[in-house]
Amino acid sequence: MKRFIISAAIVIASIAGLIAALPYFVSSDAVREQILKQAVQVTGREMSFREAPRVLFNPFLGIEINSVIFEDPFAGPDDPPLLQMDHLRGQLDLFSAIFGRAEIKLFQFIRPKFNFRIYENGDVGWHFPEGQVWDVLEKARDQGTAQEGEAVTEVAELPVVKLGEFEIVDGIIEFEDRSTQSRETITNINARIVWPDTASPLTVSGSSIWRDEAFEFTLASQEALMLFSGGGTALEFMANSGAFTTSFAGIANTLSDLHLSGDVHFASPSLRRFLNFLGEPVLPGSTLAEFEAAGKMTGTVRQIQLNDATISLDGNQGSGVLQIARRKPGKVLINGTLAYDAIDFTPYFSALRQEIAIGKNTIPASDLLQLADMDLRLSATEAKIDEISLANFAASLSVQDNRSVFNIGNANLFGGVLVGEFGLAENGAISEFKANAIYSDFDVALVNAALGRSQLNLLGRGKAQIDIQSSGSAAIDLARNLKGQVQFKISDGFLTGIDMGTLRSTVLSAQSGSDTLEPGGQTAFDLLEGNVAFNRSSSWIRSMHLHAPDVSAQIAGRSALDLSAIALRLRIGPPVEATERPDQEDQEFNNDTLVLVGGSVDNPIVTWVPIIATPSN
Repeated sequence: MKRFIISAAIVIASIAGLIAALPYFVSSDAVREQILKQAVQVTGREMSFREAPRVLFNPFLGIEINSVIFEDPFAGPDDPPLLQMDHLRGQLDLFSAIFGRAEIKLFQFIRPKFNFRIYENGDVGWHFPEGQVWDVLEKARDQGTAQEGEAVTEVAELPVVKLGEFEIVDGIIEFEDRSTQSRETITNINARIVWPDTASPLTVSGSSIWRDEAFEFTLASQEALMLFSGGGTALEFMANSGAFTTSFAGIANTLSDLHLSGDVHFASPSLRRFLNFLGEPVLPGSTLAEFEAAGKMTGTVRQIQLNDATISLDGNQGSGVLQIARRKPGKVLINGTLAYDAIDFTPYFSALRQEIAIGKNTIPASDLLQLADMDLRLSATEAKIDEISLANFAASLSVQDNRSVFNIGNANLFGGVLVGEFGLAENGAISEFKANAIYSDFDVALVNAALGRSQLNLLGRGKAQIDIQSSGSAAIDLARNLKGQVQFKISDGFLTGIDMGTLRSTVLSAQSGSDTLEPGGQTAFDLLEGNVAFNRSSSWIRSMHLHAPDVSAQIAGRSALDLSAIALRLRIGPPVEATERPDQEDQEFNNDTLVLVGGSVDNPIVTWVPIIATPSN
């Protein structure tokens, strides 16, 4: 037993001594030559460095080369190299080193800077048209071209190029596209790339900072060689940051462009923050906040389609199809059809009211008109605006050439049907708003109840046509400058608060005029139709005619909408057919009565003045 222990100790000591002595048997020149040879074989590019390499003992047995440069063959005299790094470290394979072979199992890039450029003529600095990897890619392309139908290139039939594991420590990527004059910088890159050879899966994981956002990311490809050679392979990808998180699992191919097909998920705590991350100047706001999308994705980096998609924005979740395409110069086109169980527009109207109240010198969401063209079709079982509910809601949103149009194709509101078009256009610093709507067969009593009216009310079934317009440089300007008209007809209804028949009888039997009358009662009518114009906070009754079984009336006057104040003149006469009403309000009729209504809608004051009949000749 003692001999065994002594023998084991000798063996262990010998192995330890051999390992400890390895650095003295490893030739730094041999390792250097191996690294240079491997770099040329794999990429076809020469690598240079300024200082002699040295053997490492810590953090592993290996070699370190300082001031490494990898040239860009298309670079000009003032352009930086494709890759430059402070230190290149290579970890030696321990087993190979025992037998005197210098094989590198891990490469560490310490503070590397990658300068990726696309030149005006289309050349790219990172393209390697030589080397073993290029030869394998060419064979893979030729094999894929020779195959027919849906046949898949077999990686096992291709030569295998040994690659290895790579670590990037505190790296930087500078990307420059000189054809578009665009630049990107990614800093603080710490990543691990594992690709043992061209026949093996590729995995990438790491972190970085891009556009002031800290990222974590992972990527896994089963047959990365196929992806690089124009074929297809399974691909999984994940990125996580404060601005957004995204993941993809499916098939990727590069037959013509990078094409993805699979399950995708995207989420952002603030859509505005994500758009700002993309470099689009979007102003802060309470809406366009939490956003999430998931579905079956097909498309390229320039055009994406989501099928069976679930889209959520500001708590409104819908499903359907969504297409996103990038247009030049940098504008996005969004098409889609989305269905909702319920959609709540309250946050957007609340934001509008808030901006009006504080006098903010902006138009809500007008900056979004610059970012994307849209053609969205929306439907919902219920759409809400505060306490107002619209059933069987169907609408579309179109944005093009700095003009947005929200078109309501159907909305059941207060027993009626609302259709209309609401548009906002940018004309320099001025925004122009227009709205046209037709509201048919609605219950007038429900509208009055929503408006909170208590005294002068209307009952019946109505139809109205509404035309509104405004302009201004801020939301408060649009609210102040509203003007337009409303034409309406109400059939088989009641006017509560005034009994015109009783008023007329009282006035005709009275001995003197200008007496105050107590409002009350109601007037049943067959038809009430009119045209009301409004500008800013005032409205005018251009014409209004009431036809009842026992009376007829012409109504004119104005109202201060912000104060609910009214000043109306009711000319009450005997009943006439609707087709027989006079076109001129100053035309005299025998037995007419003039009633004045002032005060407010909720507290009207009614007075009367007799009209002296003109004797007939």
